[in-house]
Amino acid sequence: MEPRPFNQLPEEIRIALGKRKKKENERPLMDLIESKYVLSMILYLDRMSPVLKSDLYHDIARGSGMLNKIDELRELGILEIYCTARTNTNVIVITDKGRTVAERIRDLIKSIERL
Repeated sequence: MEPRPFNQLPEEIRIALGKRKKKENERPLMDLIESKYVLSMILYLDRMSPVLKSDLYHDIARGSGMLNKIDELRELGILEIYCTARTNTNVIVITDKGRTVAERIRDLIKSIERL
C-alpha cells in the first residue's frame, strides 16, 4: 500500500484533513485543560472574582507559565483582564462563560466523589 498524494484522496477526506490543521502556535484545548493549575484557577476566579493578577499568582502559582495560561483563558472567553488607570495593576474578572465552566468542573468533582 503506497500512500496516495493529497490531491488523489476523496474530497470528504481532504476536507476532514484540512480541518485538522492547527493554526500556528495553537495548542489543543485539552492540553490547556490538563495543564497544571488551570482548573484550580477557574474555580478560584469563580469564588473570588474580581481579583488582582498578583493575588492569583500568590494564591494559585507563581510559575512563568501562568501568564500564558491566563492569556489562553482570556482568549477562550473564560476571564477578562482590565488594566487600572491609576496604578499599574491588572484586575482579572471571570466571565459568564467562565462561571458556567466552573460550575461544570464542580459537577465533575461531585460526580467523582460519589463513585
